[in-house]
Amino acid sequence: MAGRHETARRFDAATAAKVIARQVSFAYVGAAVIPAGLGYLAATAGLGAIMPAVLAALLILLLMSEALNRIT
Repeated sequence: MAGRHETARRFDAATAAKVIARQVSFAYVGAAVIPAGLGYLAATAGLGAIMPAVLAALLILLLMSEALNRIT
């Protein structure tokens, strides 16, 4: 199970700081882009398209997380 301190456990201090900075920056970008994208999808394709898009995003995140867990 990955927790808040998983990055620090997997990497040395200098690398962990860089990795955490990237994680935070991507989180901010995702927090801005994903709601806007889902709003655009709802406006163009209708509300029925939201749930499949959310499920697809969750599946992609799960697959990426598992792939990264195998690498590190």
